[in-house]
Amino acid sequence: MSLLNYYLEIAYKFYPKGVSELKKEIYSSTKENKLLESTKLANIQRNNLQWNELLKEVKKRFPDARVYSFDYYLNSYERSFPVCLSFDRKGSKFNFINLVLHISVLIDSFIVYQTYPEKFSTSNDMSFATYNIEKSVLQDYYKLIEVVESFFPDHKQFPIEVIEENIPDIMYEGIGIVNDKEGNLHAGFQRQMNLYNAFFSSQYYYNA
Repeated sequence: MSLLNYYLEIAYKFYPKGVSELKKEIYSSTKENKLLESTKLANIQRNNLQWNELLKEVKKRFPDARVYSFDYYLNSYERSFPVCLSFDRKGSKFNFINLVLHISVLIDSFIVYQTYPEKFSTSNDMSFATYNIEKSVLQDYYKLIEVVESFFPDHKQFPIEVIEENIPDIMYEGIGIVNDKEGNLHAGFQRQMNLYNAFFSSQYYYNA
């Protein structure tokens, strides 16, 4: 089995194929959605203490970074524990660079990527993401991975070569394109879900 098919098979265990999220009662009653919600809740409750200890360690190990832990995610049962480290980088291409960590509560995986501000229009600042970490934060990147692995030794980095691969025919939190059994097309935000959305977050970044 290919790496992509391996993760697609896991994703379909949590998200019902061919069922539109717009049909709320049907969607919420599927075995896949029930497994998703119960797994999120169980793992957040089980790992919450570990997560808080990791946050303390991150703040201690990165005194020059602004650390945002997004605690509200823990109350909404997101698909991951997220944290953002923001570093001042005067003189580089941008004045600051973010390293974003997500530790999945669905599978034993985590990801770390970089975001930075890019002026998208006169009225909007869009965040762009990349897995090609800039040299100025490369040591911080490896140090962050080291911290994660010390608190979550069973978790491995998610393979970035497949993380942006789309998952056909599923929908969750308004993202995804589904052809239901009646032949109707349901599209959320006019794009398919990908593996990043399935296992980590609904937030969408333009790939840099």
